[in-house]
Amino acid sequence: MAKIITRIFLLIILSIQIISGQIKFAWITDTHIGSSLEAEKDLNKVVEDINNREVSFTIVTGDVTEKGLNTEIIRAKQILSKLNRPYFVIPGNHDTKWSESGCTKFLKEFGDDRFIFFYDNYCFIGINSGIPLRGGGGHISIEDLEWLKNKLNQLNTETKIILAVHHQLDNEIDNSDQVIEQLKQFNYAFIIVGHGHNNRPYNFDGVKGAMGRSALGRGKLPGYNIVELNNDSIWIQTIDFSENKVWYKNSLLLEKSDLQYQKSNQSKSQSKELKQIFDSKSTLVKTGLIERKNLFFADLSGNVYSLNLNGKLNWRKYFPTSFYTKPISYKDKIIFCGTDGNVYFLKKANGQLEKIIQIGSSIIASPVLNKDLLIVFSNDGFVNFISLKSNKVVRKQIAGKNFEAIPLVHEDKIIIGNWDNYLYAISKNPKDSNLIFWKWTENKNFYYSPAACSPVIDNQNRVF
Repeated sequence: MAKIITRIFLLIILSIQIISGQIKFAWITDTHIGSSLEAEKDLNKVVEDINNREVSFTIVTGDVTEKGLNTEIIRAKQILSKLNRPYFVIPGNHDTKWSESGCTKFLKEFGDDRFIFFYDNYCFIGINSGIPLRGGGGHISIEDLEWLKNKLNQLNTETKIILAVHHQLDNEIDNSDQVIEQLKQFNYAFIIVGHGHNNRPYNFDGVKGAMGRSALGRGKLPGYNIVELNNDSIWIQTIDFSENKVWYKNSLLLEKSDLQYQKSNQSKSQSKELKQIFDSKSTLVKTGLIERKNLFFADLSGNVYSLNLNGKLNWRKYFPTSFYTKPISYKDKIIFCGTDGNVYFLKKANGQLEKIIQIGSSIIASPVLNKDLLIVFSNDGFVNFISLKSNKVVRKQIAGKNFEAIPLVHEDKIIIGNWDNYLYAISKNPKDSNLIFWKWTENKNFYYSPAACSPVIDNQNRVF
């Protein structure tokens, strides 16, 4: 009975807020779970404080974890799930750059990496600006741009838009102009971002915005922000368990400008040199494979393609996974490895699925072929030797973390780096008793692991 009364009371509060055009929500960003035990303590303190305040929901604007590891994502979810009101989460570059699952664990735990919901005449939208396995800068995927366009086109121009994204919508995101231009069709819009760890006002080409402080204390007090919306006004108050100051007041009204958002001359000149023959409208990570005037490739949405070199689609197949790897050609088959731990064998002629071999752990590093042996590095630190004649799989653990880059095959060796700080040289023969020829490291810092770069070798057998 007590729980029912409490819920009724909360509904009454929300109803009063909506009728009056007033909404309060908590805004957390850059929690970096996994960076230290203090990060967990800080987030727990923030969650406890939010639960004692009259807010309608919580938005988390990225860098939820330090390295995007599965254990970090699970722990962050456990802490955020203590919130007694709804919460909405988007990833940041720390969640996507080192992800051992190819960014799929975030989706599994939090349901999605974007969101949209409505309160009164406010529309709250969150999109991902983290680049899968690439750098600290930002990019909005073509899938998210199309999704955002579709959602915004359904709204009238008087709808008040609150957009959440991790990176600033300026030079931090290479295609930020494509988001800004979509927001400019509305009279009211505001952007909240993380990434910089400090409270800071912004103006993104006429669209006002703000950066929020990190939840981390780091020698000081942890904290977050409370955002209050009242008709077309926005107030932001920092909660740091000391002064709790209102540091931002403004209107959601856009500042109209006759100036158009300008792209850099560099990107314009580069685009003139390229001739587009096909648009998959999806994100591609690895280059494809050209064979007999056909191009084979796959994308992060789970699509596998075959084109002729004029851009005509021969066939396309869909699988419920993401593909980060470059395909392998074997006889009449084309082979792809997915983040679901499956190795897919398709007929080159028509895309017919011939078979699936299960590895059981995410695959991001591209496989290599040694005669009739497919060699796959999986993200549990194992190398998997798959006989293409018998389909038998021999698994041997050689490393402590995940693989990412395209391996180098040289004579009797395969050379590849791992996020455990080491560069490995292993035998191409699974029967060798000493599978690892050597392993090398220069720096024990995780962030300097030789994992993202594909090794090369010169004529003096020096590996770079």
